[in-house]
Amino acid sequence: MNDEEKKDYKVFKMKKVNVYDGRGKVYTVVENNSNLGNGRGLTRLRDGSYVLIHDGYAEIITKFEALDEILLHNIDLLKEKKFEELKKLYESRMEVVDDSDLNICEKESVKKKFDNFTFVYEGYTYNFIDGMKKPSDLSWKKYFDKQDSFDYQDLIYIEVEQIFDIDENTLLIFYMVMDPTWDTGRISYIIKENGKFYLVYPHGGNWVE
Repeated sequence: MNDEEKKDYKVFKMKKVNVYDGRGKVYTVVENNSNLGNGRGLTRLRDGSYVLIHDGYAEIITKFEALDEILLHNIDLLKEKKFEELKKLYESRMEVVDDSDLNICEKESVKKKFDNFTFVYEGYTYNFIDGMKKPSDLSWKKYFDKQDSFDYQDLIYIEVEQIFDIDENTLLIFYMVMDPTWDTGRISYIIKENGKFYLVYPHGGNWVE
């Protein structure tokens, strides 16, 4: 980084942006950052609120939206202390009923196998985010029913043709691109139950910007 680039970086880093609440009123100001990439950033206020920073303004978002932003754009942010709550939320998404039944090596192998995988369904593009395994004696529906996370509530199951080879103990997590020009979409899941493949997502919710 040359002297001119360093100067521009310092100016960018010191720039303050207004944070707007759900009513469109200025709630506070925060330092600009782009830790999510492409001019977008995420931070947390002292009151625990999460703030999504855009180019020139910022908005308060829920912890679920904040986690989805991290998973989609920079999962390394979960290592930061201020996002510890989001790390725990992420772990709860991945948590099975009995942790002793989860083979971490299997989970990592799933992620490695499908990393950068993309498919198209009914005109929408789905990009792979993560994957996990579950105990073989637990159906995915029962697993979902036991979760407290918003992501697993009021789910819609759509039967689809086999897109790839997975067993009934594997869950694949995808980001469905709703509008590529605005970078909006929805977290979705692919599972296999009783020999059939399903695209699963929360009813009417979990949209990410």
